[in-house]
Amino acid sequence: VSIDVRDGYTKVLARGNASYSHPRVSSNGKKLAYITWNHPAMPLCTELRVTDIYSAKSNESCDHKLIAGGREGDTAVIR
Repeated sequence: VSIDVRDGYTKVLARGNASYSHPRVSSNGKKLAYITWNHPAMPLCTELRVTDIYSAKSNESCDHKLIAGGREGDTAVIR
């Protein structure tokens, strides 16, 4: 969730999976990277995904760019 400190406006940036962790904003403040997974698949099916904070067309995690990991369970981003 993004919260504008000036007016309190909130925006859900990522949804659709059971868990999210390790959010990081890019140095220019335009992108968000995060790790996500669905239980009980953790840690075998963790994914590293990236989305545009201001211009993303969707807040569904499956629509965000997959950088590493995946649902096949052969690659874990974290253990």
